[in-house]
Amino acid sequence: MNEFFQMLKKDHVEVKGILGQLKESKESAPKKREDLFQKLREELVPHMKAEESAFYPPLMEKKEAREDAMEGI
Repeated sequence: MNEFFQMLKKDHVEVKGILGQLKESKESAPKKREDLFQKLREELVPHMKAEESAFYPPLMEKKEAREDAMEGI
């Protein structure tokens, strides 16, 4: 399970990096921005699915965490 959390943390760092590049990119460089958005999507979709299958179900079982888990999903 620790490996899973390390993977999620790594994904968060990568996504933050992509978002930073998007923020710095110019709207006059649409191809670069399009590539960055595609890269962001490629990072987020598997990450989202992993969280939904492994992270949120145990939280849904805890009364005190259920609302936050539902919001995350």
